[in-house]
Amino acid sequence: MMRTTNRSVVVGWGKNEFGQAGCLHRSSICRLPQIIPELNGAHVTSMACGDLFCIALAEGEGVWSWGRQASKAQRPCLLPFTRHKQILQVAAGQFHVLARLAHGVVLAWGSNERGQLGTRGVAVAVEPV
Repeated sequence: MMRTTNRSVVVGWGKNEFGQAGCLHRSSICRLPQIIPELNGAHVTSMACGDLFCIALAEGEGVWSWGRQASKAQRPCLLPFTRHKQILQVAAGQFHVLARLAHGVVLAWGSNERGQLGTRGVAVAVEPV
């Protein structure tokens, strides 16, 4: 689970075997909320969690991602392909991500095994399709 505080602090707790809770210690579960330092001070406007990963949209920065997924990052990292995009909102499915842009376009990446990205011929997209 994740939540923001009124001071632009993001905390995470819960299952953490792949780093999806954002907790610094490597254990299978974080029982108490812990600050996710990489997002400290960021103005997070939208967050979502998939099966084993989480994402957060930071105003003026882009989408941060962590846990087990295509980025392979267990600690939060900024996804370079989301920088300088006018992303308004993010959403996560079990193994994929959607990002809604200001002009109405939706970016999609992650698993496409069941066509959840809305395109054919790609099993997994590590960047938006």
